[in-house]
Amino acid sequence: VQDKKIGALVPTMIGQDGTQKPEYLAMNPYGQIPTMKDPKTGVVTAESSAILRYLATRYAPELYSSDPRRAGYIDWAMDNFATRLYPDVYTTIYPLQGFAAAPEDKAAAGKAASEHLSEFAKFFLREKFIGGSKLSIADYKVAPFFFSFAHPALQSESQVTCPDRIKQFVSD
Repeated sequence: VQDKKIGALVPTMIGQDGTQKPEYLAMNPYGQIPTMKDPKTGVVTAESSAILRYLATRYAPELYSSDPRRAGYIDWAMDNFATRLYPDVYTTIYPLQGFAAAPEDKAAAGKAASEHLSEFAKFFLREKFIGGSKLSIADYKVAPFFFSFAHPALQSESQVTCPDRIKQFVSD
């Protein structure tokens, strides 16, 4: 966003001091984060994948393929992450960051996350990045979470085994 000079990230607190303020609810009546307002167009959108698609389509088309097959693959990877891996974020990453309670069965949560990471890597990381040899919006979506999954402290505390392919992705 800042590279394209289209605005700045504004940290927003969840609750009365942020997402429940009238001016925020005017943009997103659900009071959820993330929400984005494009300062150049006034367009408001929410949900990370929708925001990434909008930003790429409007300002960085090189991050989102014009080839429908490749764009579909990028979308599939983002949606798969949201439905299969994001629940693992709640049970493994967020408890260590203080955003969620620890799961009752930490070993089971770690095992599930490990399996889902392996499945994702096997299917979506056949090339250097999800979108091929160059970064795509899907890579930006998963990178912060994969960085966390690959961190030794998280692996130890959450009993997650991060696949080598995910670690290589983080390194790349």
